[in-house]
Amino acid sequence: MEDVLADLAVSYREPYRNQAHLEIGKLTASAIKIFEHVERHAKLYTLVIEARALPGFQNRIGDVLRDLILQDLHSYSLPAKMNREL
Repeated sequence: MEDVLADLAVSYREPYRNQAHLEIGKLTASAIKIFEHVERHAKLYTLVIEARALPGFQNRIGDVLRDLILQDLHSYSLPAKMNREL
């Protein structure tokens, strides 16, 4: 499971790895590697979602995605009163 979560993080970050600035409007579907990650692990994700197998794994997926987003937000100047975890 740890390898799937590690691959999720790598896939999420792939479009802007080694990039100073990310221009979302210029991204193509093929550049967004998280789709390929989900396809590669479709059976596992289907099992986790539909069969409620692997208790807690859904939360771990959400935690990984939340942490990635929060790490990325630290590089931006956001208003101090903004709750970054929303």
